[in-house]
Amino acid sequence: MSKMIENLSLEKEERMPDLDIVMKDVMSRMDDIMAFMETLSLIRSSGIMDLLRAILENREDVTRIVVDEASKKVNMNFIRNALSIYTFLSSIDPDVMRNFMKNAGESLTSAKMTKQTDGIGIMKLYSIIKQPGTFEAMRIMLKILSGLAPEEKKK
Repeated sequence: MSKMIENLSLEKEERMPDLDIVMKDVMSRMDDIMAFMETLSLIRSSGIMDLLRAILENREDVTRIVVDEASKKVNMNFIRNALSIYTFLSSIDPDVMRNFMKNAGESLTSAKMTKQTDGIGIMKLYSIIKQPGTFEAMRIMLKILSGLAPEEKKK
């Protein structure tokens, strides 16, 4: 019996790495270890560590609450709508969106600053529509509006 225990302890010792090799490996990664320790210190001082610990300690309750809330119809609708918005925004070229938002912001600012006391007549409306930028914007808006129409009315 004692022989078997000796064999087991020898096998364990043979599998353990040499301490010098481990220390050299640790020393070669000291910058990474120090950066990790600094990050860990920031996590602790910001309160995130306490938050994570509380969530993990109460994981069953937290999971149940999250599932209950996510299962409510209003939250399911929100999640589906958020995914639809994500899909929509992902399909748009970022340069097109950037230009659109820039132009929309400038137009809103310009419209707010311009106080129109007179009505817009047919001739004024026609001259606005004839402007290349306005015509292009109206074409895009009409295309969007036609896309919102129900399928049976599009035919």
